[in-house]
Amino acid sequence: MSLVLPARRGTIALIVLVAAAIGALMIAVPVRGATRCPTVTVTGRANRHTVSVLRCARLVIRLREAFDGGYSWQVRRRPARRVITLVSSRAVYPRNRPGMVGGYDTRVLTYRADGPGRTTLTLAEVRSGDAAHPVARYRLTVRVS
Repeated sequence: MSLVLPARRGTIALIVLVAAAIGALMIAVPVRGATRCPTVTVTGRANRHTVSVLRCARLVIRLREAFDGGYSWQVRRRPARRVITLVSSRAVYPRNRPGMVGGYDTRVLTYRADGPGRTTLTLAEVRSGDAAHPVARYRLTVRVS
């Protein structure tokens, strides 16, 4: 048994036309933010792992470094430029609390995924003037699809 509600033919036709017009607008008008590329953030825990990102995505690597001891992260093995490209490298310093001595900053490396492929990035944390003896190493394999 079905329930049929009385309706006017003109009302149904109007509803169908409005729904079709809205559907056409949704296809023709781009959604705000839909064309933005995703951002993938990894930390020191991703050391020796593989991360997969989409083409045009931003890959952000956040690593702690001991700025009070003169340590900083340096690129030892550059990734393939056809796969990912370095956009920026900066240090983010924490707010020091009263009485705080020493500390860490965070090195933030931002890469853009340019094309499909696989590449490896190797970093080393070294003391200023002693690049031959790194205190830490970081290796990340990036797969872009």
